[in-house]
Amino acid sequence: MNTEKLTELIGDLTIFDLNIDFKNKSIIMNLGYLPFEKNAIKKITFNDVFWQDFSSFHKENIQGSIEYTNDFNIFLEHKKDYIEKNIKYLPIDFLETLKNNQHHYYYSKPTLGFEFLIITQTEIIISDL
Repeated sequence: MNTEKLTELIGDLTIFDLNIDFKNKSIIMNLGYLPFEKNAIKKITFNDVFWQDFSSFHKENIQGSIEYTNDFNIFLEHKKDYIEKNIKYLPIDFLETLKNNQHHYYYSKPTLGFEFLIITQTEIIISDL
């Protein structure tokens, strides 16, 4: 799946629910259109989560797009500021592990609110609800 396809499927939807299962290393997001009284229409499942970071919560967490790459160098180029800012909080071998193993990198470009960076070992699953 590429960024363009992800944006086509998810762009301008609001994250209604965020469920993190630490035991099984998975994250599920249910998304829909405002107002919240409506039902969610899409579900994103992130399995085999290697790293997650969330910030900028808002009452309306509208996703403009979700950027995706499975190329470490592209990820590093796009998230250089994040790495530099958080290097002291990351495991010592974090970058080396990413560089030496195949991962999938997902990071949001929200219209408003909730931002995330999720790194997985497998591709996400998007389904209709």
